[in-house]
Amino acid sequence: MGKKKVYSQGVDIDNPNTSLADLGGLLKVTHTKPSFKHRDKEVENFVGQNFQANEKWFNVSKHIINQKVINAFSDRVRNFHHAIERFTFPFDNPNEKGKHLFVLTAHFDRVNVEWESLKDDYSKMVQKLINDWTDLINEAKAELGGRFEQSLYPDPNEFADRPLTQEELDNSVAYHNGWKLFEGEDGRTWKQGIFHLRADWSQAPNIAEDLDDSVFDERHNQDDHYSSWKKPTQSQLMSKIVSSQKRKISDFKSNYARNQLEGLSQVMENTIAKCNAYNPKDKKSAPFRDTLLPILKDQLDVFGDVLESNLLSDCPKLSESIEQAQKIINGVTVQDLRDDDSKRKDVADKLSEVHDDITDNEIDNFNELMG
Repeated sequence: MGKKKVYSQGVDIDNPNTSLADLGGLLKVTHTKPSFKHRDKEVENFVGQNFQANEKWFNVSKHIINQKVINAFSDRVRNFHHAIERFTFPFDNPNEKGKHLFVLTAHFDRVNVEWESLKDDYSKMVQKLINDWTDLINEAKAELGGRFEQSLYPDPNEFADRPLTQEELDNSVAYHNGWKLFEGEDGRTWKQGIFHLRADWSQAPNIAEDLDDSVFDERHNQDDHYSSWKKPTQSQLMSKIVSSQKRKISDFKSNYARNQLEGLSQVMENTIAKCNAYNPKDKKSAPFRDTLLPILKDQLDVFGDVLESNLLSDCPKLSESIEQAQKIINGVTVQDLRDDDSKRKDVADKLSEVHDDITDNEIDNFNELMG
């Protein structure tokens, strides 16, 4: 695939020897599905006649297939984004549908595992829909009665993405039929089905290679050294672009650092609160979930990866706090916290001290991360 322009909060970090492209990449997941929702002309006519009105004044819709079946596709994609949330950071991309996510190289495999799981589940869900299609239509026919219209139901052969045949390519069938096409992972040309799921991985752009021309959309001001009616020289334009990029670099780093600090603080607060609220004599009032410590461990690991990536500046104090928190919960299980009151109190107290160090010095930590 050719290079794509990416409009982002930050396209390069403020280090001549290190760029975002060296540290990670961009992921965009595209998901489309039909609504199976259509105008109900029969009801519009009925309402219009009974109220002595023009039926065109009303816009009544009907679901021609059970919506739970269709909503399940969006729910699965939503769960995927939730699962990778802690490993990603959003990039603004107003010119395309969907959103780009920045993923550290250290987290690529973890995100890819979730993606492969989503892709497999999505494919199975589409196949199940194809297998159940006749039964679903019969159910809709019984439910809709006289409002049922067979012509509204698409051919299930059009549901899934598929590669074009050589004959279709030779005869330009896709062009004549207006099909949506994309390049598949196998390098072949694929036809987009009405149920469609695709992930695009791309390199984070650098100033020297991929200029972000969103600068042209910005309002000119008196500091630009040129006006909107006078064409800038190459050096003036480059100066403007680099200036714009540096501001976006700062914005990206600032948002990323704040996001990481807030995420870590929230998970630590939750763990401490659960420990303090737990009552072994009344376990139902404040239950301990088995995921309590694994979630904290994972968050600490993710933050450690971020610090080691050189994406942000060195922050020795924060690194020390991360190491202390990891030592506190190292070897401790959720069952230990359930069974041992003293262990639970000790973990809560020590984590509170680390949490206080992070939050009390939040401004210093933030400034240190920003360099």
